[in-house]
Amino acid sequence: MKPLLPQRADYQAAATLLVQAGQGLLSTQSKAHPGFPFGSLTPYQLSPEGTPVVWISALAQHSQNLLADPQVCLTCLAEGPSRDRARLSLLSLAQRRTEDMDLLRRNYLTLYPEAQIYLQLPDFAPFELVPQQAYYIGGFGKALWLEVPELLPQVIDLI
Repeated sequence: MKPLLPQRADYQAAATLLVQAGQGLLSTQSKAHPGFPFGSLTPYQLSPEGTPVVWISALAQHSQNLLADPQVCLTCLAEGPSRDRARLSLLSLAQRRTEDMDLLRRNYLTLYPEAQIYLQLPDFAPFELVPQQAYYIGGFGKALWLEVPELLPQVIDLI
């Protein structure tokens, strides 16, 4: 069986999912339990470049994990019945984001006003998830790898 080749509509659907989801399962490599992934649901925002940005406390398990190993995965799910639910997994390299801090803070508070108290803490920092690979499942039986250089412009067009 030949693998499916992504179509323009797949890139558009994946980009729409990333823009609309606003939260995803962030998986890091566990520092406390080497060899095991550690995942939790986390909100994110998108940078001006279309990459996900998560804000994490230095005390959080994810911070310790991604500082030890920056390879992470963010999986976003669309709304709908579980069998047909579209999902997008971004295999990414996490890096501390230091640019556009005022813009990122304002946008984050617009999305998550309840985070005001956390953004005042000195150890609550943004980490950009720079996608290296993207895997899109568009529903039952439709799974394919997407090219990141083709996906991100679609995301930027939507934000």
